[in-house]
Amino acid sequence: KELDRLGFKRRDILPYTGDKQADQLVSKYMGPVVEKVISRLVIAPAYQKLNNPTKELVMREALKQIRAEIKPFAEAEDPERFAQIKYNRLSKTIRKILERQRIE
Repeated sequence: KELDRLGFKRRDILPYTGDKQADQLVSKYMGPVVEKVISRLVIAPAYQKLNNPTKELVMREALKQIRAEIKPFAEAEDPERFAQIKYNRLSKTIRKILERQRIE
């Protein structure tokens, strides 16, 4: 409810890799953690005293930290898929260099 109230969209909460199955894996791990951590955060007296822009900033940082911590679990479940995503995000120049090294 708090994320909705602050105007967060799904894409603000869950990372988007461009790969549906990878996104589902990340969501699978993120869901329970977000529920638990954000619920505790929202009821904390220190959080309650903040103004809305500051609450939004705190939420964004909390979500960023959660994503960073759950990512290895999702990657471990399908390492090849996540390796391909990382590879695809490299610049064309770096991919060319890597491909040439593989051939040689």
